[in-house]
Amino acid sequence: KDMVKIVIADKKTIREQTIRAVERGIAQKEDKIIYVDSLEAARRILTPERLKMLGIIKREKPASLYALAKIMGKNFRAIHRDVGVLSDAGLIQKEEYREGQREKTRVGVKAKEIHLSVSI
Repeated sequence: KDMVKIVIADKKTIREQTIRAVERGIAQKEDKIIYVDSLEAARRILTPERLKMLGIIKREKPASLYALAKIMGKNFRAIHRDVGVLSDAGLIQKEEYREGQREKTRVGVKAKEIHLSVSI
């Protein structure tokens, strides 16, 4: 849980690396490797605001998305959208829970570090 690796590579390279790993019997840790096909795709995920959000989630451990929005001084809709992108990318985990009559979502980071790797 210490590091997530974002690999920037074309689809052919990703396919070749996966096949080689399977042939060698190397287990793929898919939850720790995120593949994107361009630097622009990585930038769309890792905007400065989302990187700031990851740091706040790691340090502050907000009890809900509403609490996260309050800490960041952003509206709930923007926070919800960014959390969705980071969750889909595999960088954070979401946990749904009930508090009284309310449905809430708590989030946590999946790693302490993000490493970018570019295949050439």
